Amino acid sequence: MNILQVNCVYGTGSTGNITRDLHRTFLALGHRSTVLYGRGPRAEEPFTCQVCSDRYGRAQGLAARIGGLPYGHCAWATRRLIGQIHRIRPDVVHLQCLNGHFCNLYHLLAFLKEAQIPTVLTLHAEFPYTGGCSHAGTCSGFLQRCTGCTRAGPETACLLGNRAEASWQQLRAIYKGWDRLAVVGCSRWIARRAAASSALAGIPVSVIPNGIDTGVFFPRPQDASQLRQSLSIAPGKRVILFAAPAFTHGKGFDLFLDLARSCAHLPLRFLAAGDHTRHSLPNLTTLGHISGREQMAVLYSAADVLVLCSRQDNFPTVCLEASACGTPVVGFSVGGVPETILPGLGVAVPPGNVTAMRRVLQTLLPPAPAAVAQARARWDCRRMALDYLALYRRMTP
Repeated sequence: MNILQVNCVYGTGSTGNITRDLHRTFLALGHRSTVLYGRGPRAEEPFTCQVCSDRYGRAQGLAARIGGLPYGHCAWATRRLIGQIHRIRPDVVHLQCLNGHFCNLYHLLAFLKEAQIPTVLTLHAEFPYTGGCSHAGTCSGFLQRCTGCTRAGPETACLLGNRAEASWQQLRAIYKGWDRLAVVGCSRWIARRAAASSALAGIPVSVIPNGIDTGVFFPRPQDASQLRQSLSIAPGKRVILFAAPAFTHGKGFDLFLDLARSCAHLPLRFLAAGDHTRHSLPNLTTLGHISGREQMAVLYSAADVLVLCSRQDNFPTVCLEASACGTPVVGFSVGGVPETILPGLGVAVPPGNVTAMRRVLQTLLPPAPAAVAQARARWDCRRMALDYLALYRRMTP
């Protein structure tokens, strides 16, 4: 089978790693596989092609904020991307995350519909069925047509006013009657919301959970012990890890700080990885950006618990990675987070309830080997690849 994936990045971030893991697995299984991606570091791997530069993406993002539709513009890069699709002649096109201003979302979708190419759209965020919001939160406007949107943010606001309804209307017109489109949610939570959106009326939505490379993410006790020593963590002290690409409000870093402050009297050491923001709490160490997945696997293994403080999230891969390394997860019960925490591998607590999270940290037991083995089988990227291949076959003659 000739498979083409399209994603904003390759080999970096959650969707970039998912795209890479699928690409490598497809090739290992004997399929033809190609990836077209937008921004970020240039990949030095066969059958990958970058369609634009970071500078181009930033310029197109600025144009959208001045007066355009969310995820519009990008005419040159979109023409190049469509030209590559003509050249590759794929049996199926798998659209991953199309944000980042590397292509015109509406033009690409319209082309694939008109060309009658079997297309899979995976929902890593909500913007493919909202008026542009990656996470609509408690707003229900997307259920109809995003009329009178008041959630003006970086995705939907521009100098000419909020364009959410115009974006929603274009998406609805494209999806209508598209019988060669399959929409996939990587969590049951986002699949339910997508199915409820009238933008996708008549389009079936299935669920295929994301996966990870369990050849990278596995328990590493020896390396973990060395890391704990290098960080001067006393034996017996429990390590609580927070990991996010940016310490933002949405990722709940302020709630994590509240948690660390409330635990000042407990024998806990807090680590924060992913951002260079510095804080002066005596029980907190910020580690900055962690460059490689192997280093993250060691960090997960060195932690006793991963805490997820997100106010909104779809299907965070950090939970899968930590579980595969034998580290339990405590997270707020928002979005698809509860679906990433398997029995015996952590607890979901009420959203924003730092007190409940602190109580769990004091009582949570290490996972049993059987629970870790179950998580590794459940979240392995080969399982994800086989699930997608089964879907591709159902869509192609």
